Order: sequence, then C-alpha cells, then structure tokens
Amino acid sequence: MTMHTLCAFIILLFLPQTFSSDCSLTQRDFTRNDLTFIDVPRSKVQDRTATLCSEKRQLSCCNKQVEEKYKNYAALTLEDIIKNNTDSSSSWFKKALQQFDDIILATFEESKDRLKKSLHKVFNIPKSSDAVVNKFYSNINEYSKPKFTVNTEELFSDLFVLVLQNVMNLEKFEHKFSNCVRNIRTVQGKPFRPYGRLDKEASSTMHRSLATLQSVRKVMTKLNEYYDLLRSAPEKLEYCKKGMTQVRYCARCHDIEKRPCLNACLTMARNCLNPSEKYKKVYPKGLEALRLFTTKAGLIQASIVEFDKKVGDAILNVMDSSSKLYVTIKRECGASKAKEKSKIKSDLNQTDVVVRSAPQLKIFFKDALRRIKADSDKTSNLPEAICRSYDAVSTGHCWDGRKVSKKNGIGLKLQNGEDHLEQFTIDKKLRITNKIIRSAMQHLGNLPTSYQRDDYRSNNFDSSGYDFSGGYYSDDEDEQFYSGDHNSQHDLFFRENRNGNDYYKEHDANYNHLDKHKPHHKDSENESKRPSSDEFYSLGGNGSNGLLHSKATLCLTFICFLLNIIRNL
Repeated sequence: MTMHTLCAFIILLFLPQTFSSDCSLTQRDFTRNDLTFIDVPRSKVQDRTATLCSEKRQLSCCNKQVEEKYKNYAALTLEDIIKNNTDSSSSWFKKALQQFDDIILATFEESKDRLKKSLHKVFNIPKSSDAVVNKFYSNINEYSKPKFTVNTEELFSDLFVLVLQNVMNLEKFEHKFSNCVRNIRTVQGKPFRPYGRLDKEASSTMHRSLATLQSVRKVMTKLNEYYDLLRSAPEKLEYCKKGMTQVRYCARCHDIEKRPCLNACLTMARNCLNPSEKYKKVYPKGLEALRLFTTKAGLIQASIVEFDKKVGDAILNVMDSSSKLYVTIKRECGASKAKEKSKIKSDLNQTDVVVRSAPQLKIFFKDALRRIKADSDKTSNLPEAICRSYDAVSTGHCWDGRKVSKKNGIGLKLQNGEDHLEQFTIDKKLRITNKIIRSAMQHLGNLPTSYQRDDYRSNNFDSSGYDFSGGYYSDDEDEQFYSGDHNSQHDLFFRENRNGNDYYKEHDANYNHLDKHKPHHKDSENESKRPSSDEFYSLGGNGSNGLLHSKATLCLTFICFLLNIIRNL
C-alpha cells in the first residue's frame, strides 16, 4: 500500500459521513428483486442520529451511495406489487358491473317490447298505449338507485282505462270519466278488484325480481371495494408504507447477505393490509351470494322478460267479466255509449314475440364465478406474494426487525388519529357489506325454485310476506292491507272482491283456487260479521261476565218499572 493510498484511507475514515434523514427514500421505497450490493460500499461509521433502521447509535445504516443505488433501481414498489396481483381482478369487476347493467337494461327493453306487441297484436289496443308502457319501464330502469320503488299499481290502473276503451268497446270517454274509473275504490261497500288477484301476483313477481337484482348488484359493488382497499392501503396508511420499507430496505442495510425473515415480513404485510384482511372474511359470503344467484338467474330474467304474459292474464280476467263490469262502471260513473264490437284475439300464444335480445344472465354469472375463482388465489395470498417479492426466507440468516423500534413504524398498531379514522370507516363499510349480503341471500332464498306461466294460477305461488319498498312485512300487516285499511292513492287493484252482489260472487267463484293459500282473507271477511264488545255482552256473551251483565240489566229494568208505578200513585 503506497503512502498516498494510506493517507486517503485515513482521511476517509475520519471524515463525517453524509446521511439522508432517517435513511428514507424520496419516491420509491423498494428495489427490484435482481438488485445486488456486492459492489456497493457500506459505511462502517456509527450514525450519531436516529435512523430509519434503528434509534440506537451503535447500528450502522446505509450511506448516501447505497441510498442512491436503491433509488436508481427502485422500480418495484409496494404499490406495484399489490397492483400486479389485483389489477386484473379490479379492472374485471368494474367491467363486469357495466356488463351486468347492460344485460339488465337489455332485459327491460325486451320485456317492454313484448308487452307493447301483446297489447297491439293480442288485444287490439292502439299504439297510444305505448306512453303508459314507456312510463312504467323508464321507472324500473332506475332499479339500482337507493330507495327505488316501482309503481305497478299505476300501470294496471292506466291499463284498465285502455281496456275499457278498446277491449270492452266503450266509446272514447272524456278525461273526467277516465278519472272516475281510476278512482273507484269500493262498490256497495266492497273492495273493487277488476283483475281479481292476477295484478297483485304480477306486481309481486316483478318486485321480487327487481329487489334481487338490486341486492346482487350491491354485492358485486362491495366485492369490487375489496380490491380498491387493497390497492389504496399503502397510500392511505403511512405506517404501512414505512413498515414495509423497513422490511425490504433495512435488512439489506444491516448486512449485504441478510434478507427479511418470513414471519416478520408476513406479520408486517398482514398488518399493512389489515383493512382488506377483514374484508377477506366477508368475501366468501359475497361469492356464495353470487353462486346462489347463478342458480336462479334464469328464473329472474324470465320473470321480467315474460311480464307481458302476466299482464295478459290479468286483462283476460277483465274481459271475462266485461258485461258485469260495465254495469258497475255505469252505476258509479254514468252511462257511456257502446260501439260496435271488434274481434279480439284471446290466445296469448299469438303474441308476436321478439327474438331474445338480452344475453343470458346465467351464462354471464357462470363465467364471472370462473374468473373470480381463477383470481382468488392471488388476492387471498397477497401477503405471501409480497414477501416472496421481498426475498423473505423462513430459515437461516435473516433480519426479523427486532432492533427496529415501534416508533419508527414496525409496530403492529395504528400510529395516529387518521389511521384510526380510516379503520373506523372500514369497519362501518364491513357492517354495511354484511347487511347487504344477508339481504341478497334473503331475497334469493325466497324466490320460487322454478318459473312457469301456470305458477300464477296455482297454489305454488305465494306472494305473501314480501314488500319491495321495505323488505318484508308481517302477516298482520298483510291482513290490514287486504281488509281495506290501506289508503294509498293507487290501492284500487290491491283489494279483494268479497261478499258482493251476484256478479262478485260469480266472479270470485272463478278464482277461488287462487286464494286457498290465503286463509287470513277469510278471517278478514268475517271480521265485519263479528259483534262489537258491547253487542257481545248485551247478547249474553260467552261466559260468566256476559251472564252477570244480562241479569244486572234485567234487575235495573224491573226497579225502574216499580219506581214509575210508585210515582204515578
């Protein structure tokens, strides 16, 4: 060794080394897997300030040269690793949501076109009816919005006026007369139901289908949030980025050959991804909801597409009783001149049905589940994927982070208020997600197992216990609804025809089989026949109290009679 070399070595030994604050990286925190440090000098001088790797002065940290080396090769960050493992799933979910919406809208369009053609071709109702149909379907197109409700009562109310004008061959009556027809609620004290129960059944089927679609769409949205949380964790949680920087960076600074220990790396990675780890518990439940929906997707889509058949059944019910309905309407709203009858097709099979334009929901969800399963391994094992990228080892010479203080970020708890706030927000989202998934499973569990047109004329279809606007209502509320206490503006077609004149008795006889599964309607009929409590006791009642009440009344009457005789004397 020459004298010049020796002097240079002594000068370099005693010169103060320049360190960046906390040995932190300015932009990129991590390096490529192929980065080596064999040719990079490492400082042997003790740092006099707290560094990223340790607060203790005795431990050395990387000098500026090594830090620059990291910066130059820092092509793979924590965000990059997460993105590489979740990007395809996240982007697919967004596309899947759009495809789902497109299929549903196409289904609505097909259903609307079928209903229009049914009204035109089967019932000879002119194309002026298109405005009524368009209004109804423009409403259900908004099914995915919060607090969505669909007004099928208004649709059937408007269709009833069109049926009177065109199918029952009445002259086109004035607006005032039309309003009178719409506002008929009762006839001779009895509920007025020109469609029987068929309008209620058609409405209930549409409500169920739309409610299920709305719930399933919410589940898909929440599953997409799972990937969004994964991708945003390092950006929103500072302790996450700092801790994972230590796992990757400080191990190399301590020793060129040292790598992070696998257990320490997994602990930090799972803590970093804690929000998404919590979501991972909900994730399988969401997938189960989608699997169940796949088995019933064809049923739901068919019930929407073939809504025209159920409307047609309801109109046929009106046509069967047209003469008696005319007598009722004439009595309630005045006379309307009949015109010459036209031939009406009565077979719904003659409807000019359009070729199915909507893709099959069942096929779409089968492909979706196949894709989700292919990506699930990558996302469920994301901490392991991160640590593999960090070259973590389970045995041998490795760095476990024990000499790094909690203050510098390796701690497993949240470090500041913002993190706590973020955690609170995530926990709230999880509760909402669980609620949405439970609601979706409930909707799916209450759907019929098969769909046939004859279901709506049999005892297999039970629409009780369901209310689209609020979930489910009790049988007591259902009893109140059918007994005539519901005061909605459009409850005309949700009431029963019971105990009326000969027309109503004959009308109900044709549809008695529809109500066998509704025993509580019979109870509501007899409710009006039951005496009041005063009448009950005045007749003697059904026990000792009624008997005593009748004897006391007799005694008081006799005493009053005697007092009148004495007064006359």
